[in-house]
Amino acid sequence: MQQNLTEGPVTRSMLLFALPMILGNLLQQLYNVADTLIVGRCLGPDALAAVGSSYSLMTFLTSILLGLCMGSGVCFSILFGSREEEKLRESVFVSFVVIAAAAALLTVAVLALIDPILRALQIQERIYGMTRAYVRVVFLGTPDFAVPSLQALLDAGHEIAAVYTQPDKPVGRKQLLTPPPVKELALRYGLPVYQPTKLRDGTEAARLRELAPDLIAVVAYGRILPKEILEIPRLGCVNVHGSLLPKYRGAAPIQWAVINGETETGITTMVMGEGLDTGDILMVQRTPIDPEETAGELFERLAPMGAACLVKTAAALEAGRIAPVKQDESRATYAPMLDKKMAALDFTRSAGELHNLIRGLNPWPVAVTDFGGKRLKVFAARVEKGSGEPGTVLDAGRFVVACGDGALRFTEVQLEGSRRMSAGEFLRGKKLFVGRSLTEGQ
Repeated sequence: MQQNLTEGPVTRSMLLFALPMILGNLLQQLYNVADTLIVGRCLGPDALAAVGSSYSLMTFLTSILLGLCMGSGVCFSILFGSREEEKLRESVFVSFVVIAAAAALLTVAVLALIDPILRALQIQERIYGMTRAYVRVVFLGTPDFAVPSLQALLDAGHEIAAVYTQPDKPVGRKQLLTPPPVKELALRYGLPVYQPTKLRDGTEAARLRELAPDLIAVVAYGRILPKEILEIPRLGCVNVHGSLLPKYRGAAPIQWAVINGETETGITTMVMGEGLDTGDILMVQRTPIDPEETAGELFERLAPMGAACLVKTAAALEAGRIAPVKQDESRATYAPMLDKKMAALDFTRSAGELHNLIRGLNPWPVAVTDFGGKRLKVFAARVEKGSGEPGTVLDAGRFVVACGDGALRFTEVQLEGSRRMSAGEFLRGKKLFVGRSLTEGQ
C-alpha cells in the first residue's frame, strides 16, 4: 500500500531537518540586510569597513544558530520518528518555538554585547565621528581642492541647502568665462548656487538665515566671512585647512609647507572665527610629505583627506562628540599667497632650498631661469653633488647647474614658446656646454 508523504521516520526526519534549516537561512539573510541597511546606511562605507570584524562575529553567531536549528531537526526527528502523525505536527511546532526563542535570545545578546565587542576589537577609535547624523549644510568653496569635500557631503547623505562659490572668471587666451569647479559639481546635482561679490552688505546674511543651515562648511572659498554670517548656523562654520594648524595659516599652506622643506603636513578642521585661521581645532589628520613631492601632487592627496575629515567632523559635531581645542599661538606661522616674483631661481641659494622651491611652485607659478634670453620654466629637479660658480652648467649632458651649496639637475623643463618636456628631450635640440651661465638674462 502506498504511504502518505508524511509517513515513515525517514521522511519525517528530512522534513524536520529541512524546516529549521530554511528558517535559519532566512535569519541569516535578515542579518545580511541589517548589515547593509543599518550599518552601511547609518555609518557609511568607512565605518562599515571599520566594524566589519564585529559584524563578522554576528554572522558567525548566526551560523551557530543555523547549526542549532539543523541539529534540533535531527534530534526531533529521532525523538518523534517512531510516533504517530499527530506527534509529527507537535514536534514541528515545538521546533519552531525553540528556534524562535533561540533567535530572539541571540538577537538580544548581540545587541547587548555589540559595544563591548567593539571595545575588545579596539576599533572604536576608527569609527569615532563616523556615525552619521544628517545635517542641513550650506557649502562654500571654489577650486578643485574643494570639490571632493562637496562630493563627500553629498555621498554621506547630508542635505545641501545651497552652494556658495566665487563668480565665473575668464580663462585662457580666449578669455572664455568659466565657472569654478565647485559650481560645475553643484549644477550636476541641481543644487542652488550663489556667487556674490560681497558678503558684508547684509544681503547674504539674510539669505543664509532664510536657508537655516545647521552647518556652514568652508573649503578654499576665497573670502573671509563676517561675524553676522559666522553666528548663523547652529553647529557653527567649519573650515577645512590644508596644514597642521597653527602652522601655515593663510592662503597657501600646502605650497609653503613644500617650499620650507617640511616632512609632514595634514588636514585640520576648525571652528571659524573672525581671525585668519585662528579658530579652535576640531580634528587633525597627518600625512608625510615625500622628498620629491610637488605642491600639486600634495594638493591631490590632501583634497580627499580633507573631504573625509569634514564628513567625520560634521557627524561628530551633530552627535556632540567633539571638543574644540584652542590653537597654540606661540607656534603660529603664516602662509601668504604666492607671487610670480618669487619664481626666479637664485642660484646663490643652496641646492636643497631651490629644490624645495621648484616643488612648491609647481604647478603655479612655476620656477623660472634664463636660457638664451628666454624664460625657461623648471618643473622638476634633483639635488646633486657638485660645486662651481652659482648658475653655471657643471654637466652639459645631464643639465646639472651649480648652486651656492651643491648642485641641481633639471629633469623637466619648458622653454618659452615651446612645450613642456623632459630635460633629456630638451637637450637633444639645444646646445649646452660646461661653464655656460643661466643667470645672464636675469
